[in-house]
Amino acid sequence: MKVDNQLAKRARDQAERLGQQLARLDGLPMGPCPNLAQISAQAAALQAALESLPEEMAAGLMSAELGFMPGKAATAALPGHGRDWQGRLRRLAQGADAVQEWLGPDGTAAYRAFLIRGYLRGFAHMWREATQAEADPAPASEFFDFAAGWLAHAGVTEDPAPLLRAALASDWRIGSA
Repeated sequence: MKVDNQLAKRARDQAERLGQQLARLDGLPMGPCPNLAQISAQAAALQAALESLPEEMAAGLMSAELGFMPGKAATAALPGHGRDWQGRLRRLAQGADAVQEWLGPDGTAAYRAFLIRGYLRGFAHMWREATQAEADPAPASEFFDFAAGWLAHAGVTEDPAPLLRAALASDWRIGSA
């Protein structure tokens, strides 16, 4: 498959942005941040508090949050909305934990890994949009060559195979995984 000009331009822009962010990384202040641990703990506590609300109160909270009139429709929408709340809070806690990890003793390396993974996920998304095909991280695939080329353009010298596997994994936010 030939990569079209629009995809190549978007990928080049992203690769150049990644290269700039990696170049600035050495100047970032890294160190522990107690607020992140507090955010993670409070998100977990809020999850527990939401789970313990009686259905009527949870429906009222959802109505107040969304501006819906309390009643049968709000109560019917509650299970789905409750899952959304739980999911957002879980991701918030995971994100705070991941940033805490980046800021730890190996902070720069972990943050660098996260940046690269995020851009690789962006390359995969662009690939899916442009080709209507899944982004295959296998070393013999067209997507692999595409992503590896743009990583090299950004100045990333590591082996792209493990970077792509980690970027497309479900726990991609955790820098040391």
